[in-house]
Amino acid sequence: MKRLAVLVLSLVLCFSMCIPAWGYTVPQTDGEAVADYASLLEYDEAKALEEKIDQIKSEYSYDVVIHTTSANISYEESQDYIDDFCSNNGYGADDPDSGIVFVYFEAGGLYGIKEIGLGTRVYDGEDLESLDTVVGSILSSYDYYGAFDKYVDEVYAYLKSSPVAKELKKSDEETSFIPLEPYNPLSPGAEGLQPNRGESVVDDADLLTSFEEQLLVSKIEEIIEQYSYDVVIHTTPTAGNAPSVEAYADDFYDYNGYGYGGNYDGMAFVLVMDSRDYYTSTHGKGIDVFNDSVINYLGDTIVNDLSNGDYYDAFAAYLNEVERYLYEYANGIVGDEYYDYYGYDDPSGEYNSGSKIEDILVKELGILAFAVVVAGIAVYIMKRRMNTAVAKREANAYIKKDSVNIGYQKDTFLYDTVTKRAKPKNNSSGGSSRPSGGGGFSGGSRTHTSSSGRTHGGGGGKF
Repeated sequence: MKRLAVLVLSLVLCFSMCIPAWGYTVPQTDGEAVADYASLLEYDEAKALEEKIDQIKSEYSYDVVIHTTSANISYEESQDYIDDFCSNNGYGADDPDSGIVFVYFEAGGLYGIKEIGLGTRVYDGEDLESLDTVVGSILSSYDYYGAFDKYVDEVYAYLKSSPVAKELKKSDEETSFIPLEPYNPLSPGAEGLQPNRGESVVDDADLLTSFEEQLLVSKIEEIIEQYSYDVVIHTTPTAGNAPSVEAYADDFYDYNGYGYGGNYDGMAFVLVMDSRDYYTSTHGKGIDVFNDSVINYLGDTIVNDLSNGDYYDAFAAYLNEVERYLYEYANGIVGDEYYDYYGYDDPSGEYNSGSKIEDILVKELGILAFAVVVAGIAVYIMKRRMNTAVAKREANAYIKKDSVNIGYQKDTFLYDTVTKRAKPKNNSSGGSSRPSGGGGFSGGSRTHTSSSGRTHGGGGGKF
């Protein structure tokens, strides 16, 4: 009877753990371009994908959607899920309705692509097969962001080359907001950007496409507007006759009118291709926000992408980290904070509902609690059956007779040898050299004076 009880309880436990895998509910996404319900992407990855998709939609009346789900469904059910997902959330609802939706089922490793409206005429069978092959090969290595990023890039390339897509192209009047609006002229020292400010992205080394430049410029504009802080990205084939990359970056920032307000708050990120150097020059508030340890962290974050030639990915990651640290500084947060894409405050300062992740936690904790109770009952029943062992009260009962014989032992210390050596004097003051002028230390940042007489912080490295 006891064995039967244990068997029943074990079956109940297994059944309870399997409940979440049965059935599925198509989520309501409110038209999100990236609906990562399986939590496969980091915040900055999802943000970068959304920015690319927004740019595509600004040029074409075309929805591009990425959806991941943990729903454990069969291959036969997957197409119905995708159809319901598109219809329930109104994707491709523009006039004329058009778009493409990519859905990835994490539990089974399945994925599907659905074209909507005019989208069915943008791609022929060969194009879709090629898209499927490229994205699928990246997904097989579990590089989710890489796969989704490639998907978006390929869709954009098809739209630019497809004759049918011309019907979706917006007029120049509709897309007139894409070129940057000129900033209102301000007197030097006023609150705002300087009247002679240069471009936000100056790609003299020609490492970026115009589309990538626009995405980076849009991100910088968000940072300027929200944090009153200027950022510029500059690539150059060579630093010319500058005495150092540091001096080049400082002068580029100072003499091209960068900086917000009277303190010229901001930073310049400079990439020099012939010497393989990268450098961040900070000024004003930037010296306090981006101290030496943060500058080193920024470099560690992007150096692999730079080395691999993934320049846009490096710059996008750099700007996301800049935004995060500015958010922390503005809100008095000390140290790094992890911002979950589906919960609480994100680096942009907006509030994302945590209801989805809370629901998941509640369900999982409930299942875990039930499993613990059932397992505890099963263990208790089995323990009650194990009643043949009786503990002995004396240690002698556990020792075999004549098996232990402890004799007498003695250790005698004979001698030791001590060698003394004078400690060498340290004549170096430590730290990195600053070839471009006088220096100091402020708020965790080593500072120096540029050729214009301004105080800068910063640092860099090789890639």
